[in-house]
Amino acid sequence: MICEGKLSLIIMIVSYINIMSVQENSLTPEYVAVLKKMSGIERVRQGIRLYLAAKELKKMRIRQLHPEWTEEQVKERVDQIFLKAS
Repeated sequence: MICEGKLSLIIMIVSYINIMSVQENSLTPEYVAVLKKMSGIERVRQGIRLYLAAKELKKMRIRQLHPEWTEEQVKERVDQIFLKAS
């Protein structure tokens, strides 16, 4: 079951993907060609992968800045950052 927060995130990613497809002139022709070959669900999956990768990078950075923090503290801080971003 998808919780409300995750559903909002998925909607945000789909909206972003749609905006990016409108702004094709700012993307390389090769990238646009790859996106056009993908189905909508593939673009959503790719967006989710990018989101999760960004979250993982943020966790690594928080751990660098605060090596004394517990894993739970790191997770809470990353969640706060990503909630504010949406």
